[in-house]
Formats: sequence, structure tokens, C-alpha cells
Amino acid sequence: MTNTKFQGTIGGEDYELFQLVIPHHDEFQQAVGNVVHKFANTQSAGEVINVVDIGAGTGLTTKMLLDADRRIKVTAIDDDERMIDIMKSIFLARVSLVQTDAIEALRQLPSNSVDIVASVYCIHNMPVDWRASLFIESYRVLRPGGLVVNGDKIAVENEAQHQGMIKRQFERFKRFNDIGRADLYKEWCEHYHQDDQIKFTETEQRGLLKAPGFKDIHNTYRTEMEAVFVAVKS
Repeated sequence: MTNTKFQGTIGGEDYELFQLVIPHHDEFQQAVGNVVHKFANTQSAGEVINVVDIGAGTGLTTKMLLDADRRIKVTAIDDDERMIDIMKSIFLARVSLVQTDAIEALRQLPSNSVDIVASVYCIHNMPVDWRASLFIESYRVLRPGGLVVNGDKIAVENEAQHQGMIKRQFERFKRFNDIGRADLYKEWCEHYHQDDQIKFTETEQRGLLKAPGFKDIHNTYRTEMEAVFVAVKS
């Protein structure tokens, strides 16, 4: 499988420096957390809320999911051993770590067994056929009324607007040079160029959610390239 997942230094602990060049990073992450918190408030008191975190990375999203409600238990999935090792040093309770491809991990879960499938900054890295399979499997494992939440780099349809967003992001990447990390400037610019070759658009996202049967598909957040899409299993 060909993808543009992180290589070199940006795939390890240095990934957290990414927050320096995304001024709305915390707001974006919290937008996902707000969706999960709102959903949790609709569930019966004392009921465990099972959440799958796709592409858990260094655990930033996993922590946000746990903070959304004390009843939440997270299955955090990542196929990168470095990321799993980082998370092992952070989480001791309410989290199960799974090191494998996300689709393979979902296939091991029973149908109608999960309340929320969430992902942040992962799916855009993957080929179109992988994306489609992921949402099909997500639909299967979610219980009726369950939620899928995807916070990601999702391109707008207007190409001029999209290229403007990329140009502004490359300008923000120059901050890495200011802190003596020209290596990160180079790697992130290359990563964004690669992403643009398999650009993940709003139209594709809506189509991938509609195909398996998701309903109430809507965009709850957009700042620059970062967007949050939400849908419900009927």
C-alpha cells in the first residue's frame, strides 16, 4: 500500500512541533472533542462509551477523547511502532493500544460494537481505496446511532482557494527555520506536496460517508485546510 504517512523526524516525537506552525491546532483538536462530548451527553449515565482512535500517533487525540467524558474507553490504533512506544509511556488506563493497519484492526471488531470511530490527521495520508475500505469497516463496527468523526486536512473544491491555503501553510513552515530546524521545514514541505498528489476533498469525504449508509453528514469546523466531518450510522 502506497501512502504519504510520516517519514524521518516528523514521524516521531518531533511531530508535536507541528503545533508551532498550525496556529489553530488546539482549536481544531477541540472541535473533535466537542463533538464527542456532545454525543456522550446523550448517552445513559454509567454506560461505557467505546471509542476507536484511528491513527492515534503521539496520543494528542487520544487524550482529547478521554477528556471528553470519563466513561470513554479508547482503542488506539497505529501501525507505527514509534508511535505506540510513545503512547505506552503516557497511557495506563482506559486505553487499549493496537499496532496494526487500521482496517485490519477494525475487521477484528464485532459488528455494532463501537460507539464512536474518530480520527485526526490520518486518513488524508492514505490512498483512495484504503479510505473507502476504512469508512465501510467503520460503518460495520459502529452500533446504530454511532458516530464517525474525522478531523483532517480536507481540501475545498475551489482550486484557487486550496492553493492559497497551501501557500499560506508553507509560509508558516518557515518558522521551523527560525528555531534552527531546517530539516523539519524541508520534510513538512515535502509531505504537503505528496499529500496534494492524493488530495482528500470535501466531495470525496461526503461520498465515502454516504456510500456505506451514513446519515446526517455535515462539516462542523473549517479553518484553512483543517476540517471536521461528522456522520451517524442509521
